[in-house]
Amino acid sequence: MASTKKTTTKNYLITSFALLLAVTFAGLNIGTSLLTSSYKLDLTSSRQYTLNQETLSWLSKNQEPIFIKLYLSPQLESEYPLIGQYARYVVRLLEQYQINSNGKISFEIIETKPYSNAEDEAKKQNIRSFIDTEGKQNLYFGAVFSNYSGQSYTLPYFEIGRKNYIEHDISRILSKMSGYEPKTIGILSPALPVIDKKSTFENGTDWPFVKALKEDYNVEYIRNDKTQIPVRIKTLIVVNPSNLGEMTVYALDQYLMRGGRILLFMDPFSESFLSLFGYINSASSNLEKFLYNFGISYSDDLLVGDNAQSQSTLMGSLTHNQIKNYPLWMDINKNFINQEQTISKDLRRLQFRSAGSLALRKLPDVKSTILFTTGTDSGEIDSKVAKYASKSSVIGNFINTGKSYNLAVLQEGKFVSMFEEHPLRGTETEKMMIPFLITSIRPGKLLVVSDADMLFSPNWNAKTPKFSNNGFDAVPFNNNYDFIEKAVDYLSESGDLLSISSKETFENKTTFAQILQNHISKKYQKEQQQYTEAIRQAQSKQRQLNNSIKEQAVFPSISVLKQVESLQRIEIENKSKLQELEFKISEEQKLLSNLFIIFNMIVFPGIIILLLAIFNIIRRKKIYQEAKEYAND
Repeated sequence: MASTKKTTTKNYLITSFALLLAVTFAGLNIGTSLLTSSYKLDLTSSRQYTLNQETLSWLSKNQEPIFIKLYLSPQLESEYPLIGQYARYVVRLLEQYQINSNGKISFEIIETKPYSNAEDEAKKQNIRSFIDTEGKQNLYFGAVFSNYSGQSYTLPYFEIGRKNYIEHDISRILSKMSGYEPKTIGILSPALPVIDKKSTFENGTDWPFVKALKEDYNVEYIRNDKTQIPVRIKTLIVVNPSNLGEMTVYALDQYLMRGGRILLFMDPFSESFLSLFGYINSASSNLEKFLYNFGISYSDDLLVGDNAQSQSTLMGSLTHNQIKNYPLWMDINKNFINQEQTISKDLRRLQFRSAGSLALRKLPDVKSTILFTTGTDSGEIDSKVAKYASKSSVIGNFINTGKSYNLAVLQEGKFVSMFEEHPLRGTETEKMMIPFLITSIRPGKLLVVSDADMLFSPNWNAKTPKFSNNGFDAVPFNNNYDFIEKAVDYLSESGDLLSISSKETFENKTTFAQILQNHISKKYQKEQQQYTEAIRQAQSKQRQLNNSIKEQAVFPSISVLKQVESLQRIEIENKSKLQELEFKISEEQKLLSNLFIIFNMIVFPGIIILLLAIFNIIRRKKIYQEAKEYAND
């Protein structure tokens, strides 16, 4: 009996010790991973394996039987392990669609082997093939969605780079399976060749954002000499307008008077035009008066930037290259994106390059909404300087105003025409045109964005344009296209189309250690701003004095040189104080990090030991009580 009790006690102690080691090991690893990796409590923090609520809601209401055939080569796993792993994820996701569809969705995997009937069927359905590692056989990984009505949509290839958009792509296709009739949108782009014009000798290829729009809409090219916009155009996209004629401006005006919807991308300095053609487009938009009439103040002569949301770029000089933040290249984060409006909701990052500014003025019967802005650490520069100067010179001439600028605005309501009468009044041409309207007969919508470069594929698409054959080939690294899609859906009133937000557009690499550092930095934010502002003012005054000396406006006297030296000394002193403050923040961050690790290594295991000790005392008392009762009996 005693031997059995000793064995039981020994086993209990071994089990408790093993449990303690396991818990300590887990706590230490969790703490360390929190400090060195993304701040996530589980591997599916972006809900990769959970359908969005909008998708679930649509599935619960859908009454249309839908058939999904996944054409999948069985040797895909062995040939391309990463794609094979992604294929398993797609299968599990499609199963979720089937499970949550109330029996309306049937899902089938078609093993697509070489020289089989399944391969012939895949080719007929336009499933895209790709070659195996030995270059001998075709592999397939695509899907076909169909219904009893004969509607059929093909997703030719599941691009692994679009993993975060997989639910978006599938749900959007499904939402078109209930008698969806694509609406017609027009694109007017006089300067940038964003769409294949076909009828001209300048045939090119559609930009990726146009290819993506063509998956859901009928897209037409609108000539820039049009005197009226066709009634069939539900939304007109105007890209980087330059030198528009009076009749084209009149056409835009009257289109809004008839309740039209315009998505207008202005651009004081089109860097995409410079990249494509090798020279700067100096032509003005001719739309400043037009925009002012519809409650928006805009100037082709002004560029804005944001120091806090600027991108880093390599800047060269005669002696060396260095990486600096360029304020005119901005990554606008979600804090400056309107999360209350349907168009901008759930957008997390937008890239702008050399954007203008949009100021709103109040109009009767018009609802105004600001969609994106810069932060308060922003400024401006003359567009002529930015166009022809180096990036280093732009930084030197950039004026930090400390105010926020609007980058996209939406005007909705009834407007008054900017024209008092038809420009061709009294002519035979007027009689053949739609009658002139002085006020809106239906509410119109005008969405203006201050940058056309956000459409340029290198600014949002990680895939080389020549390989982007359709919308499912694009691999976004920010939300630029998401915004375009949401904007067109909203303006065209395509409420039946689902637009599911991407699971995770870009990686969030903020570690727990960085979160600690940011938290500590807030305590010293005022001091940092004080030193930074002192440095900025000293540098600005030095530049002004140096420029005055160069231009011979000021003689380099001893007093002037002493003033320059004094400013240099102020700059050095404040830089030194700023470095000391940053070192102090770093040390506090290290202290908190070490305390956190100590907690995981000592305190947390200590709590476990204490709980085990309490449990052991309770257990011993229980055994003692049982033994006492047994002895009494």
